[in-house]
Amino acid sequence: MKRLLSLVLVLLLVAALFAGCTKTQNETQTTPAPTQQASGGSQSGGSQSGGQQQQQQPSGGQEENEAPVSNYHYEPLLDPNVSPDRLTDLQVHFEEMPSAKTIPLPLAEDTVTITAYMTFSSELYGGPEDMPVSQELERRTNVHVEYDTAAGTDASEAFSLMIASDLLPDIIFEAESYIGGGDKAIADEVYLRLNELIEEYAPNYQACRHLSDTHLRGTLTDEGNMYGFRDLLIDPEPPWCGLTARLDWLEDLGLDRPVTLADWEHMMDEFMAKKGATYGVAINPAYIRGNNNDEFITTFDVNYEFYQIDGKVQFGPIQQGFLDYLKFAKDWIAKGYILSDFYKYANYGEYLRDDAYFQYGEGRVGAAQTMVLACGHQLLQNGMTDNEEMVVTAVKNPIRNVGDQMHFRQVTSPVKASGGGCSAAISTKASDPVLCTKWLDYRYTQDGVLLISYGVPGGGYSFDESTGIVTFTKEFVNYEDGMKKAYDYFIGSEMYNAKASIYSRVRGSIFTGSDYDDNAAILETDGYDYVIPVDVAFANSDESAEFSAIYADIQTYVNEMTIKFMTGQEPLENFPQFVDQIKGMKIDRAIQLKQNGLDAYNHRLG
Repeated sequence: MKRLLSLVLVLLLVAALFAGCTKTQNETQTTPAPTQQASGGSQSGGSQSGGQQQQQQPSGGQEENEAPVSNYHYEPLLDPNVSPDRLTDLQVHFEEMPSAKTIPLPLAEDTVTITAYMTFSSELYGGPEDMPVSQELERRTNVHVEYDTAAGTDASEAFSLMIASDLLPDIIFEAESYIGGGDKAIADEVYLRLNELIEEYAPNYQACRHLSDTHLRGTLTDEGNMYGFRDLLIDPEPPWCGLTARLDWLEDLGLDRPVTLADWEHMMDEFMAKKGATYGVAINPAYIRGNNNDEFITTFDVNYEFYQIDGKVQFGPIQQGFLDYLKFAKDWIAKGYILSDFYKYANYGEYLRDDAYFQYGEGRVGAAQTMVLACGHQLLQNGMTDNEEMVVTAVKNPIRNVGDQMHFRQVTSPVKASGGGCSAAISTKASDPVLCTKWLDYRYTQDGVLLISYGVPGGGYSFDESTGIVTFTKEFVNYEDGMKKAYDYFIGSEMYNAKASIYSRVRGSIFTGSDYDDNAAILETDGYDYVIPVDVAFANSDESAEFSAIYADIQTYVNEMTIKFMTGQEPLENFPQFVDQIKGMKIDRAIQLKQNGLDAYNHRLG
C-alpha cells in the first residue's frame, strides 16, 4: 500500500512539471518566433497555432480506432527496469524557444539589489536565495534579489498583510492573488500597468505572448492591462487525464478501442465474461475530480457545469442532454458496469489509489477514468500488479453513433490561470521598474528557461547546443533521496513562478517510460469547441462575488441530486422539477454573469 500511495503522489506531482532548452549562457536567441502547431490538429496544453481562439477549435470526429502518432520531440527512453546506472544516459530534445533579439548580460554593470515576495517551502534550502538556480541567475544578470517569503499554508494571510502594510517589494510573485484581480490592483496603485514597459523592455516575453491569440488574450485583462508577467506554455500540452482501458485484454479478445457507447458495452461484457472483471468501468464524480470535460457525460453534448456553443454560455444540468446522461448512468449502474457507490471517495487521489489503480492491479476492472501518466506498463513498474502482460491505454470519450462529433475534452490553457506562481507583478514602490522588467524577461529566453527548468549546467544535466540534446547526469538520476528530492536539490521547485515552459513529459517520463505521448495523443484528437477558456474572468469583483453567492447553493444541489437520480433515490420523472428548482435559484443570472466574462474575453483583442 505504501508503494501504491507513492505512485499516486508521484503521478499527481509530475503532471504539472515542464521543461525547456537554451541557446547560450550569455545572450538570448535571435531566431524570430515560429508558428506552433499541435498534433492531431488541436492543442490540449493550451498553445494555439495560427492565432486560433481556444473556443474556435474544430470539433473532432471519432471514426478511426487507430492510435494517432504523437509529434512531440523527445528521444526514446530506456526501459525503466534496467539498472540505475544505465539511466544516466537519459536524454531529451527540445525545439528552440521563440525569441525576439539578443539582450546583453549582465543587466547591470555593478550588482544591483531588488526585493521580491514569493511563497517558499523547502526541506533543503533556507530561502530562494540559497538555491543554486537563484545564485546562477544572479551571476548571469548581476541582479541580487532579497526575498520576503511565506510558507504555503500561510501564503494567503501573508499576501494580504503585505498589501495592507504598503511596504511593497519591487516584484510580487503570485500576483494573481490580489483580491479583485489585476485591474483593481492597478487602480488601487499597488501594481504598475506593464504594457508600455513590456513593449519596450521585454522582447522575449512579447515573442512568447504573440505565439497565438489565446496567448495574447490570456496575458491581458478585460480592460486591456498587463498587470504582470504570466506563466506561459510555449508549445502544446496534451490532455493529462481521461478514460483508459486494458489494452492487453482488448488485444487478447480481438477488440479495437471502443468508439461508441455500444462498443463500450460490448467491451465491458467481454471483460466481465472472459477476463474475470467484476464490473465495467471505474469512475468518480466530476465535482470531485475538478474536471467537467471528460468521462461519459460529454457523449450527450453537455457537461456538469458551464460550457458554450458559438459564444453563448449554457448550463449543462438544465439541458435535455443531462437527462439523457442520467438515464444512461442509471442504466449502466443497473447492468453492473458502474458501481452503485462510485461517488464514495472524498477526493481524486483517494479514488485513484483505492479504486481505479487498485482495481486495475487486481484485475477486477478493465476500464477507468485515470491520469494519462498511468498508461503503459505503470501498474507493473510501480508494484501494483505482478502481471507482466498488463498494459493500459487511453481511450477517447465515447460518442453515440459513428460519425458524431465530440466537443469536450480536458484542456490546459497556455496561460496559467490559477494555482499559485502564475504571475509576477512590479509594484508601484519598485525602485527600478525597467531593471525589474528586464530581469523578468530573462525568464522567457532559452537560456533562462533551461536554467529554471533543469538547474545550473553541469549540475543535474549537460546541454549540447548543436543538437539541442539535454542529458541528465548520473548524480541527478541516481540522487540518493529520490527523483523528487533531486529536483529540489538541483533546481528548486520555487523557481516555477512566472516563466516560459516548453511542454515535455521528460520529468514524468523518468517515471512513466515512453508511452505517455502516444496515449495523450489519442485523447488529443477530440474537439473542445464547447469548452469555455479558463482565462475567462468575471467583468469585475462585484459580478464575481454575485456569481459565487448564487452558484454555491446551485452547485451543492446539482451534485446531490445527480447522485440521487443515478442511483434511483430520486425518480427521473422528477427531472422537470429539478430544472425548475435550479431556475428558481437564479441560474439565469449566473449564466449571464458567465456570458459577460466570455464576451469580454472574446473582445480583449478588439
